[in-house]
Amino acid sequence: MAFWPPQLASTLMRSPGLVATQTLTLLFTDIEGSTAMVRRLGAAWPGVLADHHRLIRAARDAAVAHGG
Repeated sequence: MAFWPPQLASTLMRSPGLVATQTLTLLFTDIEGSTAMVRRLGAAWPGVLADHHRLIRAARDAAVAHGG
């Protein structure tokens, strides 16, 4: 299985001293007590989840804006 684009993989194979590096950061989030909250909030739950997603996107955008 190739993890690099074919041209880069080919270059890496010809140039053993050349190393491609990348950083991949994953963020997993959880809303504590969300199962009970879904039951309690009913139709209001999608708004709460949308707020959660908006906050996570804003944090991501702030990190990207600062080079992260």
